[in-house]
Parts: sequence; C-alpha cells; structure tokens
Amino acid sequence: MDEFKSIADRLKADPLAKQAEQEVITRYGELFNPKNIDNLTAEDFKSFLLFKNNRHWSGIFRYENLVTCDMARLREAIRILVDESQPLEKRLNMLFPPNKPNYIKGMGKAVATPILLVVYPGKYGVWNEPSQQGLKRLNLLPHFSRGANFADKYMMINKVLNDLARKYDLSLWQVDGVLGELMNAGPSIFPPRPSRGRD
Repeated sequence: MDEFKSIADRLKADPLAKQAEQEVITRYGELFNPKNIDNLTAEDFKSFLLFKNNRHWSGIFRYENLVTCDMARLREAIRILVDESQPLEKRLNMLFPPNKPNYIKGMGKAVATPILLVVYPGKYGVWNEPSQQGLKRLNLLPHFSRGANFADKYMMINKVLNDLARKYDLSLWQVDGVLGELMNAGPSIFPPRPSRGRD
C-alpha cells in the first residue's frame, strides 16, 4: 500500500489535477443529470468518451458509434442508470441482465461506471480493467462467487473503492486515478505542466 499512498499524496497536492476533476465532474455531471437526459445528443455523449475531455479514461471511445446508434435507447439506459429512486442493484440488473445481452451493446462497465461517478461523485467509483487490476495488485479485489452477476460484482468493488477513499482521504475520482497510475494504464492522471521558455 506504500505505492498507493505515495501516488495518492502526490495527487492530493496537485492543484491542476484537482482543477481537472472539478471541471469534468461539473461539465459531465450536469450533462448526465436526470433532468437533462432528454437533451443528450450523440455528440455530447461521444465527447465524454474522449480522454482530452474526460481526463481519466483513454480507451472508452472505441465503441462510440455502436453505443450511440440508437440515441433514444441510450438516453433511456442513462435514465435508468442514474435514477436514484431505484436501488442500484435493480438498475444494474436492467442494464446488465444476467445471462442476457446488455441493454446497450458496446456499453460495459468502463463506460457505465464513469457516468455514475460524474453524476454522483461521492457515492460511486469506477470499475474498469485498470481499477480491477489495481485492486488485485493491492490484494483488495473481492472474491466473486461463481454465480455473481454484474450488479453483485460492482456492489462489492464499489465498497472497496469507497473504503479506500475514506482511508486515504481521497475522492472516488482520485481513487480511480491512483489505481490507473499504479497500473500505468493509459495517459498519466497528472496534468502536464505549462512549458517554460528557455532562460
């Protein structure tokens, strides 16, 4: 855990990283807010999938055309995902039904859970390959029973992510960033410093 703490301490001390977090959560938390989903366009959604805009997730744009090919269905999927009047487990079972195709083809955990994070940044962490491998490296990855479905797994992983956030005084956004950095997954979470001219 020393390596995790070292990255976490650097991240907490980085004002540019904090600024990036605030900008992304403000922009996309509003975009995916339940009251705004009716106005969501394919271009809006695709913009979220680009690392230059989301500042955290570099590979999720790959299925952008597949995910956005039926915007009415995608808007309904996001409406289900962020509907806090329903238990999270029920919502996830609708979108990722056990032994059936996903509600939206091409939209898996690496897209759905970042949406949850930007809309509810104090509640839901990100489950993707880097975060899963990071938890495994830290010996914190939950043991999934043989019959565990998507919702079961996410509920277990989200609890661990929230535990890490509390233990190290991090936001869930920062926990995700530290795990990604730990695994050297994609571009660095640390924003580049402004270039300085030669003296």
